[in-house]
Amino acid sequence: MNCKTTQKYIFIFVSSYRGTHSYEAKLIENGSVGQTLRLSCRVGTDSYEEPCTLSREEWEKQVNGKVGMVSTYPSEMLTDELVATFNRWMFDEWERDVAKILASPELYGTDAPSLCPVFVGGRYDAETGWCALQDFDDLVKLAGLPVERCWNPRASGVTREMVTDA
Repeated sequence: MNCKTTQKYIFIFVSSYRGTHSYEAKLIENGSVGQTLRLSCRVGTDSYEEPCTLSREEWEKQVNGKVGMVSTYPSEMLTDELVATFNRWMFDEWERDVAKILASPELYGTDAPSLCPVFVGGRYDAETGWCALQDFDDLVKLAGLPVERCWNPRASGVTREMVTDA
């Protein structure tokens, strides 16, 4: 399955800290590297710690409200095509890692892999909090991903543990 998009991007993992993964997205224009964006994915919630300059409510809105979203500045750069291509790349990386793990049960054990998270683009609004820029199902389809192997981290009440243990 190939991503159903036209732009070419290079994605590079940069770092991971307290529930946020950072990536670089480099746009390939006319065969050479063009604009570079820093993408930030909120992969999990982070507990509120005092002292913090935010109230617990603001912490939930500003920090944990972003779970399942990828962001950059300016948010207008998070086109459907970019976010779908990013998710296709993430899925391919996940699939490669799962194949490696399953091929070596003596090293990794025999646990069944969880589903691959799919991130929607997000932008922050000071009044309402994080707003999704795409629909999960539309993104999965645009990226050409098998929906039965994808997990929506934004789905209410669904946790990674529930998906893994299913």
